[in-house]
This record gives sequence, C-alpha cells and structure tokens, in this order.
Amino acid sequence: VPHFTYHEASAVELAAVQVDTTEWHYMDSNNQRQGPISTAQLREMFEDGTLYASTYVWCEEMAEWQELKQAPISL
Repeated sequence: VPHFTYHEASAVELAAVQVDTTEWHYMDSNNQRQGPISTAQLREMFEDGTLYASTYVWCEEMAEWQELKQAPISL
C-alpha cells in the first residue's frame, strides 16, 4: 500500500480533477457568434439538441472555426 504525505496526496487528487477552463464560442441558427461558454455548457447544449454536430465552434486552441464533430472535444 503506497504511503502518501499530505502534499503528495493533494497533488495526486488535483491531477485527477483537472478543471477544463476552455472558453468556447459557437454560431447560432442566425449565424451570430455566441459565447464564451464552458466545455460543460457546450456538452449540455449538444446533448439537449441546442447544438448539432454540424454547428460551427471555436476556442483559442483552434486555428479556425470547425464543425463541432471535428473540434478537439469529446462529446
């Protein structure tokens, strides 16, 4: 059984709970840019049908706008 000091355990716990701070933008049905929204909000909007796999999205990690299905996010 590994024995952790307080600091080691904290670092392990923090690494396991990485907070995604990516800010996403998306094009609405009128081709108006919306956002920023969080990754969690983006997933929720996809799951509830507000956004589609073909909705154009963008975040700072991306060179250009892409369809959600091609964006660097796991849905």
